[in-house]
Amino acid sequence: MLLTSTSPDPDASRGSLYSFFPPCNYWIASVYFALARGVRRLMFLLKICLPTCFLVATTVGLAAKDWTSLKIGIEANYPPWTSLNKNGSPEGFDVEFSNQVCTRTKITCTFVKLSFDDLIPSLVTGHVDVVLSGLEVTQRRDKIISFSRTYARDEYVFIVTNGSPLGNLDGAGKRVNLVDGGAKPIIQGWQAKLSGKKLATQTSTRAVEFAHKFLQETSVLEVPTPADVLQSVAAKTADIAMLTERAAIETLRTPAFSTMRIVGATATGDVLGEGVAAGIRKSDADLKQIFDQEISKATADGTLLSMSMKWFGADLRPK
Repeated sequence: MLLTSTSPDPDASRGSLYSFFPPCNYWIASVYFALARGVRRLMFLLKICLPTCFLVATTVGLAAKDWTSLKIGIEANYPPWTSLNKNGSPEGFDVEFSNQVCTRTKITCTFVKLSFDDLIPSLVTGHVDVVLSGLEVTQRRDKIISFSRTYARDEYVFIVTNGSPLGNLDGAGKRVNLVDGGAKPIIQGWQAKLSGKKLATQTSTRAVEFAHKFLQETSVLEVPTPADVLQSVAAKTADIAMLTERAAIETLRTPAFSTMRIVGATATGDVLGEGVAAGIRKSDADLKQIFDQEISKATADGTLLSMSMKWFGADLRPK
């Protein structure tokens, strides 16, 4: 309380404060007040300078980058979103979408092949500038990175082998949002039938989060690619698989999985996400703006619809 003098100079109150110290401690008191005076002057300078310094730092930190080139991280085994053709070149919906953005903005794009679970870490560490591959917006991911506005949607489905006892999984033919009240009885049916079973899914995808939240009595087998997911069920190392609908449909076209089928309801929402978007660092607000503007243009002129029909055979634009 003795340090809260309202006087601008600590020495102004010396007469009363010095009496606090015994006479033999005069030099201690002198040092005390010298330090106090220095602290007050420092605080005064900080009070003046900090707002200016903060403004300068903020301005520098938010200065728009010269986006003449972009490194785009993609999962190379995730058709029809992103994959490599027989010549080793990237192709797919997200590849064509990225090329459209780069062509319209005159930005040079380079694709960097990554595993799905390396997409976000590579973005955060600066190895790439943008990440794509059917990447859904979720609350968990949104805490780490920013997203462009959504430009597509992709729900999740279950897959089993023909003749599996899980072939009658609840909700067949329905599309459910996990946050809607009507989804509760379907989820409860899944929980009952999948209790004690093993679910195969792709590493670091939303299906893993889904299983941990909604299927706590079900063990999870994580494998690298959609083909590996279905192979786990075909080889009976897992009882049922969970993939995005588009990845499932594409992978089921492979002759090796011709005896497998989609069962139960198609699910979205909550941990399964609310739409597909480009992942961007939170510090790159200017790059997010570029993607948002190009997505709006591609939506308005029909480019997104055309690409969706080409790669998916369906309109997957956000609703």
